[in-house]
Amino acid sequence: MKRYIAGFLFVLFTLVNAQTKAKTLGPFTNVWDIRLSENGLFYTFKFEYKKDMFAQINDKVLGPYYNLTSPVLSPGGNSYGFVYEQYRERFVLVNNKSYGPFYDSNNPTFSYDGTHFAFVYKENKSEYVNIDGDAIYGPQYDAGDVIFSDNGEHFTYAYCTEQECFIKVDTAVFGPYDEIKSPNISRKGFHYGFSYKKDKLWYTVVDGKILGPFDYAWEVYFSEDGKHYLFAFGTYGNVWKIYVQKDGNIVGPYDNVSWMDIDSKGKHITFKFEKAQEQYFKSDKKEFGPYEYIDDPMLSQKGYHYAFNYMVDGRWYAQIDRKRLGAFDTIRWVNLSNNGKSYSFAFKKNEEWYVQIGKKVLGPFENAWTATLSYDGKSFAFVFMKDGNYYAHINNEVFGPFEDLTWIRLSSDGKHYAYMYKKNGMWFVRVK
Repeated sequence: MKRYIAGFLFVLFTLVNAQTKAKTLGPFTNVWDIRLSENGLFYTFKFEYKKDMFAQINDKVLGPYYNLTSPVLSPGGNSYGFVYEQYRERFVLVNNKSYGPFYDSNNPTFSYDGTHFAFVYKENKSEYVNIDGDAIYGPQYDAGDVIFSDNGEHFTYAYCTEQECFIKVDTAVFGPYDEIKSPNISRKGFHYGFSYKKDKLWYTVVDGKILGPFDYAWEVYFSEDGKHYLFAFGTYGNVWKIYVQKDGNIVGPYDNVSWMDIDSKGKHITFKFEKAQEQYFKSDKKEFGPYEYIDDPMLSQKGYHYAFNYMVDGRWYAQIDRKRLGAFDTIRWVNLSNNGKSYSFAFKKNEEWYVQIGKKVLGPFENAWTATLSYDGKSFAFVFMKDGNYYAHINNEVFGPFEDLTWIRLSSDGKHYAYMYKKNGMWFVRVK
């Protein structure tokens, strides 16, 4: 059974900086997977203290447990959940309510606003889907995670029996199929899409319209309103070729396609493709390449800006829209702010590391990682090393030295952050 440990953090400590309103939590034996909501008002993490396992949800500590998964947050932050194990039984905790015991279960998924949740659990060799604690679907041989619209009023998931597969969208069930790709639903929930295999051929379904047949088809992606869609399909002729389809427009053929993205309004798409063992980047009608390698392309939310890093003749470059930066000895992925007006990447030159944020270059460092950016790109946070120690650089402040330090989480407005660090052999969490 779960137990709430009242005042547990008084046994450890909470150090609050009155000027910055930042809190330091700990010490802990170990800490895992700190998460921060987009607005920065909610955070979660999992920690170990004296061989017991706990979940921290803002100022509330839950436990001790024999074991648990890392807690997850709804994107808006007002709901949380995790799976915990007690006395060889597993339970799912969503907000303040436990479900179970189960033989096995996965972490819950949430609608953006956190008003709806779902999780898959296993009993008697069969899997079931629990939605909002009262709608249970099953038994099924295998079930995928539930995907919600932002308000949770629409959902979809895939499931299979031992012989056939199906797609559920709200109350409708599509199938049976021989094989399926994970379904998707638009953020506003009025549009859905998925790909399936039947009688050795693949098809793609968008809002009930069947496209194909193909020799292979991948997942469907939507603009936020769902009025525009994007997917890739493959065909065998004399050779294997892949095409990309946005709405009714098809481009290709290519030898391989990856990193497909569509902007919030569906006006712009980007993807990486290969031809004749060389790699290219495509943004709408513009093509960049050939390159030896392209890594981690990004598209801004409204689609007006894009970024990626690539290698030519053994040297690395960063491409920000039409601007090329480099050459560098090596580079870590290029990060683009959601509005696309700022960017960041870490690069190595002459055996020293630097972090570039917009036109500003910080360094040199012994080692450094690409910065996290706020929505507008005006706030940033990154990790660097000097003299064998780790430091956190958050806007104009530097924290450290530490023995170890994880990725820094930053809220969309840049006013809140969270990270985990190790000092004197123990772990701490700092949140603001």
